[in-house]
Amino acid sequence: MGLVLFLGSPIFCLAGDLTEKPAKPASTLESSPTWAELSLAQKKALLPLENLWPTLEVNRKRKWLAFTQNFADMTEASQAIAQERMRDWAALSPQQRTQARLNFAQTKQLSSDEKMAKWEAFQSLSEDAKQKLPTSRPRPPKGAAVAVKPISPDKLTSTPVKKEGQGTSPRIDTGQLNPFTLLPANLQASNRPTAVQ
Repeated sequence: MGLVLFLGSPIFCLAGDLTEKPAKPASTLESSPTWAELSLAQKKALLPLENLWPTLEVNRKRKWLAFTQNFADMTEASQAIAQERMRDWAALSPQQRTQARLNFAQTKQLSSDEKMAKWEAFQSLSEDAKQKLPTSRPRPPKGAAVAVKPISPDKLTSTPVKKEGQGTSPRIDTGQLNPFTLLPANLQASNRPTAVQ
């Protein structure tokens, strides 16, 4: 909860689009613009991302370059905060970034009053209770992809299971389907659409 206000900041929103990509082989060309192609002002603003720059996708680079347009107008304190947040974001593991994106998506749906109430509730906790919060959380599901907006269990269907005494697992009888249209094969010829020549 202590991270809620940090996650709602404009700098963190921009940082939420940063993704870590696996190291590319030397033969693969870096997407444009390369770090060497950036202006001195852009390099200064994006300095914490210098090592990650070659791994970013073109659309991510564009978003970061758009951020640099306003960087010179920021106060020195704001620039320092922005770059510190960039460093923090770049230091997160891919799993931590995914969790941060999920937290951000959830807090974005809350009203200002709800956010303030949650923040005040967090602030009123003792130090011991604050330390126990990360360990008391339910474990996120392990999988290839994590939904940014979790789906309600009411909207999910259950997987068919083999019932006691049933010889085989439940399956769709594909003999009843037309393999080209996946429509029932027993449709009358008069009901079928005709192909236009």
